[in-house]
Amino acid sequence: SVFGASHSWSDFYLTLDVLQRPDRLWCHTLETPQSAGSCLFHEKDDRFWCCLSRSLSGDFVIFLTTSKRSSEVWVIPFTDCAV
Repeated sequence: SVFGASHSWSDFYLTLDVLQRPDRLWCHTLETPQSAGSCLFHEKDDRFWCCLSRSLSGDFVIFLTTSKRSSEVWVIPFTDCAV
């Protein structure tokens, strides 16, 4: 999934590892090469999965990394990739 805000020049998205598990959170500034994107988080523990969502207001991206026993949630403003 790719999430961005209408007032933002940044998109947030997840990529998959070799196990087809979402493991990296990326931020990409529009109108720049994809290779210029920033990896904001890498979940190295294969017991965890990463998920993305958007707040109801559309002002924040909600990033979740979760396993059967624990989870962590980040709320990131849609500003730019310098988070």
